[in-house]
Amino acid sequence: MLSKKFLVKSISTILFLGFLTSHVFSYDTDNVHPLINTAALKQSNNFLKSLSDFGFNQGIDSIANKKQIYKWFEDGAKQEDSPIIRANNHFHDPTKSWNNAGLDGYVVIPVSPYLYHVTGKSSILWAQDQSNVGFLLGGDWSWAKARSLYYEALTGKDKDIREQKFAYTFRALGQVMHLIADSSVPAHVRNDIHVFPLTIPGLGISVGRPTYESWAKSNYRNLTYTGISVNQSIFNEAVNLSLAKVPISALWDQNKYINNNPDITVGGSIGITEYTNANFFSEDTINSKNYPYPRIDGNTPVVGRTYTSVSGQVYTREYYLKKCCGETKGGEGYLLSAVDLLDYYRQKYPLLSFALPKIPVLDRNVYTDYASFLIPRAVGYSAGLLNYFFRGEMDMVEDPDYFNGYKVKNMSSEDMEGSFELYYDNNTGERKFITSWQGKILANSEGGLIEINSFPQDFPSGKEGECILVFRGKMGNEENAVVGKVPVHIKERIFIYLKSMYVS
Repeated sequence: MLSKKFLVKSISTILFLGFLTSHVFSYDTDNVHPLINTAALKQSNNFLKSLSDFGFNQGIDSIANKKQIYKWFEDGAKQEDSPIIRANNHFHDPTKSWNNAGLDGYVVIPVSPYLYHVTGKSSILWAQDQSNVGFLLGGDWSWAKARSLYYEALTGKDKDIREQKFAYTFRALGQVMHLIADSSVPAHVRNDIHVFPLTIPGLGISVGRPTYESWAKSNYRNLTYTGISVNQSIFNEAVNLSLAKVPISALWDQNKYINNNPDITVGGSIGITEYTNANFFSEDTINSKNYPYPRIDGNTPVVGRTYTSVSGQVYTREYYLKKCCGETKGGEGYLLSAVDLLDYYRQKYPLLSFALPKIPVLDRNVYTDYASFLIPRAVGYSAGLLNYFFRGEMDMVEDPDYFNGYKVKNMSSEDMEGSFELYYDNNTGERKFITSWQGKILANSEGGLIEINSFPQDFPSGKEGECILVFRGKMGNEENAVVGKVPVHIKERIFIYLKSMYVS
């Protein structure tokens, strides 16, 4: 039987770890993460068009399941860190194999056994498969789950349930977008467990220090949320691995940056973890032997910037400027790190320069420069994710060889192979299946034969020809893709003809 002392100690440890880790990971979920998601919604043309197609005519302000659509994406941004143990799976180091690219480190706490080993799955793998995640760990909100919810939203019988599934689709996508945003945080791509500044309740102990994320939380109003443009061709660069089959992996990592070629990360077509890893320091990986780039050496130029110390002293602080090897802001350069806080005393008392070596650190001026690159990339790549999810386009066209036959028109730039299903809504809003066709239709082509040999008697009057076409199958290189077209207009003469079959 467990002793009372042991139970109290165990519970105290769990509570402490929960409090500690709530300050460890990610952009803050109250402001920065939701703002990134909302900015991405506004930038995603495919998503906005889909909302209109599905009758959400107020765009992201439209109501779905009693809440504005953008709020569901905000919920996703927040809930991906709830419970906080989910955040263990928000890391990906692109210099490692994907099986080993997740979080793997130690946290020191003032509770026995004092040293805790913390591990997690790579965020690429986490984004694609959460099939074994139970309710107590927050449940499955992966890309695969979003696809499943989307299909149910398009084909479910009950109108209210369909609307709920749409809402949950948006939340699931919001949670995957959270993972992309975390990949723009240097610590999340350099295996750096980091603790925000906090005071432990009841102990009076302060741990942690300012980080890029804690700075962003305090300055979220001043960040730029205009995303960079991500071309859909980026998904052609996806690595073909059984661990993560969906081509969205290309947004994270394309296995192109291998620790010694930072110039390949320049531009908008590289994985976001590769870009962040090669060009930005985290607090504990400055000039780390594990990460050769970026680096500060004897050739790194030094510039001065105005800085105000904690005690209010205003002086010109020295900074190392990144003008080489990867991102350089078009050759202009940006602040890579500051000289440490003792720089003020070196300048005031020159003789101290011999006794106080310069140690690079990160400060708010550095974070400001970092954020000018990293936040727009988080927004743009999140918008790219949405564009990919809603990329499919199709319609139905009359087949000249069959009076009651139609072909499916694939208006996408990718082949579609799977099930093409036709539905309608009756007068009570119940969605019903009519017929389907199985097969493959090449990109920008017509194919298949959907015959409507029996007309549904409860098809709503005045809406002849309005149906719902749903595809589920392989589109391009994505398995289990889903596309919806609402409504599909079938010529009224077909319905007049078919209705006459029921007239005695």
